[in-house]
Amino acid sequence: MERTARLPSIVIVGRPNVGKSTLFNRILGARRAIVGDEPGITRDRIRGEASYAGKRFELVDTGGILPHEDDLIPAEILKQARVALEAADQVILLVDGRAELTAADRELAGLLRRLGKPVTVAVNKIDVPKRELLAHEFYELGFDAVFPISAEHQLGLDELLEHLTRDFQAAPAEQTRPPARITEARLLSLMENAGKDLEDEDLAAAMHERGLGTPATRAGIAAMSSEEG
Repeated sequence: MERTARLPSIVIVGRPNVGKSTLFNRILGARRAIVGDEPGITRDRIRGEASYAGKRFELVDTGGILPHEDDLIPAEILKQARVALEAADQVILLVDGRAELTAADRELAGLLRRLGKPVTVAVNKIDVPKRELLAHEFYELGFDAVFPISAEHQLGLDELLEHLTRDFQAAPAEQTRPPARITEARLLSLMENAGKDLEDEDLAAAMHERGLGTPATRAGIAAMSSEEG
């Protein structure tokens, strides 16, 4: 049995409460993740299938990561996030544009550099143009691609997704198979079987495909076939 090709994967990571679930829901177009103000509210990986400009991909929302947190739940979240990151084609490192860079942001950036995956920094909560300047601080994380966005207000998402999916393949357009040509012999056979009843569906369809009106005669069919030949 032929295996379905794996969709490219985009994984969202970030420390707790930076808006990962909101971004996940905006890209996916459906409310699949839990959104709230309690840090670390998303406990496990949440997956969904999304598309942008005809390019389909898997989107993964990880839990809020604190790399050296000793609490059991964050440690399990980090373990789950690593599994997703190893299979990622693109990674979004989401940070809070209204807050200063934190030690957790820097540690996550270091972890991602060691993985060697393509990383895009999305500076969230930049909901007015004058705040876009705040995004420049996050170049300190060491990644070239930095995009100011507002997941809540759907600002900057087109630019972010265009960048992330630039190397993804667009899904092929569905191709409609042209109808098979009806041969003279097949059409005459249908007429033989239908007798004088030209309401027969197969015969009517065959005559329409050949461009013949009703009634059709053997001579007419033979003449059209000789013209086509």
